[in-house]
Amino acid sequence: MRKVLIIPLVLFFLLSSMICLVSQLPASAANTKWDLEGWRVDSNKWMDGLLFTYHEDNWVPYRLSVTDYNYTADIRIQHDYLDAGGHYGIDQATNFFIGLKTDRVTPPESILPIYEAGVSYPDGLVFHVEGPTYITTSNGQEIEYRFIIDNPGALMLLDGFAFYWKAHLAVTASSPPPYGSSWWNGASLHTHTTVTGRQDVPIKTPPRDPTSEPSTVSGYKWNDKNGDRNWDEGEPALEGWTIEATQGEVVKTVGTGSDGSYSFTFTENELGEWTISEVPQTGWQQTYPASPGTYTLNLQSGTNETDRNFGNQAVEEFVPPVVSGYKWNDKNGDGNWDEGEPALEGWTIKATKGEVVKTDVTGS
Repeated sequence: MRKVLIIPLVLFFLLSSMICLVSQLPASAANTKWDLEGWRVDSNKWMDGLLFTYHEDNWVPYRLSVTDYNYTADIRIQHDYLDAGGHYGIDQATNFFIGLKTDRVTPPESILPIYEAGVSYPDGLVFHVEGPTYITTSNGQEIEYRFIIDNPGALMLLDGFAFYWKAHLAVTASSPPPYGSSWWNGASLHTHTTVTGRQDVPIKTPPRDPTSEPSTVSGYKWNDKNGDRNWDEGEPALEGWTIEATQGEVVKTVGTGSDGSYSFTFTENELGEWTISEVPQTGWQQTYPASPGTYTLNLQSGTNETDRNFGNQAVEEFVPPVVSGYKWNDKNGDGNWDEGEPALEGWTIKATKGEVVKTDVTGS
């Protein structure tokens, strides 16, 4: 009877010990809740949807909120960096820190860091940020940062916290990156993480800075009579010629005025690289500018490109020389085609220049 009672008691103590050990293990990844959000400035709150009202060169606040933290998770954030068309989106991220998770209306500037990246704290926690790493995708490239935490147990004592950072919207410039974030199509500029199942927080295509000014390109068209590529005194302007401005498949045209002048205006949505060229006309050869005879300009806000001139010289029309004559029977041999002396048909006449020979046959 005692043996029968001992076995259930042993099983009870073993089961109790296992429950105690399991209760001391960290929460499983399935129990950890992650929430990726960005700060939406037009509504002044953290949102997990579209973020509006950002421009090139703005910094966009993000946060990755965590509940029931599992310190075995591999945390990586990825921003769209470069699309297939060569347009740069988010080109860097900075100001990484860990802070308390707040409500949705607490602005980013009011949230204080508990742990800043790269700083050692008395509790042994160190928050490392590895990156940037550039990852090639089917659509271009992503820029990635990885979060690594030494002694992460300290975070498990917090009642909800978040990783915070800011991402920079690339600027269109004359040197790389040539095309910035305002060139992205639609709401296609995304941010996602490895722990949110590629949850997206896209940024609506940032409009260009509303304070930007239009750009202009102007010049003249003249008759370079002597072909010396200089607009000399006495050389007239050329009116009615077509000048083109090309950007990819977009073409703008304008005609030259009575003084040979032309001018283009480019709005804030038309900035970037343009090629300025003339439309050729028969009977003229271009003398200016030098080959390839075009101007490639990277237009920025307020750019005014002047003296983008075109010179042309008239080319005389080629009139081929003609040699003609007759073949006759000089019966009396006096070297004159006398009345009554007939023509000779079917004779071959040759024109020779070196080894080149041209022939013709006399007619009736």
